[in-house]
Amino acid sequence: MKKCTITAKTSGRLLKILSENLPEIKYASLSSALRKKDVIVDGNRTNENITVSTGGKIEIFLPESAYKTDFSVFYEDKNILIVNKNKGIEICDGNYNIANILRRSYSEIKPVHRLDRNTSGLCVFAKNADVLAALIDALRNKEIRKFYRTETASLPPSDCETFVDYMIKNAAKSRVKVYSSPVLGSVKTVTKYKFLYPTRYGAMLDVEITGGFTHQIRASLAYHGMPILGDGKYGDNSANKKSGYRYQRLCAYKLVFCLSDNSPLRYLNNIKIAVKDEDIKL
Repeated sequence: MKKCTITAKTSGRLLKILSENLPEIKYASLSSALRKKDVIVDGNRTNENITVSTGGKIEIFLPESAYKTDFSVFYEDKNILIVNKNKGIEICDGNYNIANILRRSYSEIKPVHRLDRNTSGLCVFAKNADVLAALIDALRNKEIRKFYRTETASLPPSDCETFVDYMIKNAAKSRVKVYSSPVLGSVKTVTKYKFLYPTRYGAMLDVEITGGFTHQIRASLAYHGMPILGDGKYGDNSANKKSGYRYQRLCAYKLVFCLSDNSPLRYLNNIKIAVKDEDIKL
């Protein structure tokens, strides 16, 4: 059993406060703990959904099975932690996100980069500010290669290709516009793909990016006539409907570190960080 301790920021019903402060716990598990009197409010055990006053101390005891399994720790050392996430959970946006959950155990932890909510796979977190700065610099210097597996709604024009695009993000619409040449305010992106095999609806590709721009792979492949299957923002709606996929078929499955010799994190260059083919979740 694991103990979680909460201080109520506002008054309210016990279960409501628990669910708001412990979004990583299944609601049914919170209710079960309450029924079993595994909840202590201001030093007193209770099995009732009582009103808790502002500043009230709540302790709850939960089994490991109570936690939602939206991500797992894939790799960890004293400097970094890499999670393997499922679709449906944010890295750091909203109330229920991986960063908030990890901060309960690692007070200084922060994400080095992001994955879209409905993109699965590997994401790196730094355990302190110095490591975060070093890895952000490494991303800028293209010293971290990121590999993805994706299924597209059409076949590629060739077995492998490199797309050099120029992108502008429209934050209000949460969309990216792609250009073939530089325009004012655009960012240069490089997206490489390799054709793996045909699928029922299109093709399976291996994609590599260094650095990374918002929606880069999704926007680039769509711009070049290979929309990702299931992508409701940049994809082919008719293909999505036919396949039945509601979210982009995209997984960040491998990271390769190519850090400089003077980097304190250069040991990562020798560590294989890749999800096995059979465990890749599109």
